[in-house]
Amino acid sequence: MFLMFLTFVLMLAGVGGLIWLGCQRVATHLRGKPEATKAVVEHVLMPLFGRKEES
Repeated sequence: MFLMFLTFVLMLAGVGGLIWLGCQRVATHLRGKPEATKAVVEHVLMPLFGRKEES
């Protein structure tokens, strides 16, 4: 039982580390490019985390 828990924690840490590395790469790529940052915010972040527009 403990081995299953340890495997779960290690896999979760591994996936979290890969996501963190990916976000760091994207942030580095967008640094100093305001139009690219605006495009990512408008087309990725706002649909994921923003409110839905009222019709």
